[in-house]
Amino acid sequence: MLLSVGRRHPDAFRLLWRHARHEPLFEKEAQAFRTIAAGFADDFIRPFVTDKELRHWGAAVIVDYLYGGICEWLDTGRRNRDDEFAAHLQAGARALVEAWSGG
Repeated sequence: MLLSVGRRHPDAFRLLWRHARHEPLFEKEAQAFRTIAAGFADDFIRPFVTDKELRHWGAAVIVDYLYGGICEWLDTGRRNRDDEFAAHLQAGARALVEAWSGG
């Protein structure tokens, strides 16, 4: 799970997601990572979001939601509530996709 990776390497996780794209030395790699992650997300939500333009936008948004949410939880959340947080994060992602699907 993505959160467990963040817990094991919180500084690296934050650096990759929050800061690398603002550093000229890592900007291209950070953007490539975001593009690849959005591509996976696009494939995942394709069965639910048939509008290609909306799906492309939604894929980038859901990646931001997931990674940004985990960064925020690493900053403020307690480890003993990680499972609860993960359930909320997952439910939120499902709700986003459902809204975009018109359902």
